[in-house]
Amino acid sequence: EKLRRTVRACRQRAILIGCYRCGKRASFGDDFERFVRAKNAQGWSDPDIADAWGCSRGPVSRCRGRLGLPSQAKSERQRRQWRKMAADQCEAAGVKSLGELRVLGWREQAGRQGWPADCTPLMREVLGTLEYAPKTRREICAALGKPYHPKRALRDGKGLTLTAVLMGKGYVVHNGRRPFARGKGKTEFVYALAPGFRRRLISGVG
Repeated sequence: EKLRRTVRACRQRAILIGCYRCGKRASFGDDFERFVRAKNAQGWSDPDIADAWGCSRGPVSRCRGRLGLPSQAKSERQRRQWRKMAADQCEAAGVKSLGELRVLGWREQAGRQGWPADCTPLMREVLGTLEYAPKTRREICAALGKPYHPKRALRDGKGLTLTAVLMGKGYVVHNGRRPFARGKGKTEFVYALAPGFRRRLISGVG
């Protein structure tokens, strides 16, 4: 309070200048160890045990490690919980599978961003890079921070390039060729948004 800093900031500065020492960690006693043993044997994960006991995950994980108990992060109990969560999400969204739910999420996100609903997230990123200026696939990869390879860059799951898919949908067109190095044959196609195609403006966004 006198320094007008948070506790975390003071701790970090103390660690930096070498005058901070970790205190002794709290122990919950034998009852806590028995509780961890019992719940771990039933397939409970560390976060579930921590929630049931009313503490953070750290003491549970340390106690489990000290007792030599296995991690139950992928136990059958956890798998049942994941399946139930997935089923509840699908039922709430009115779809049959997580794949359909993912596609539904893509469409809703595309609508919020003003892009066509049939564009995947990576397709929308490619279209976003072409909003400002035409680019080659090499330049698109650089703008997205992705590695470039002449045969493997910007591929979809069916082996097609995303630029080819977007051209098939009528969203992107060729805009000539551009040299990327000196020499014969050192040119690449330049891609641009199709004439008349643009991001749909969304009221209240941007």
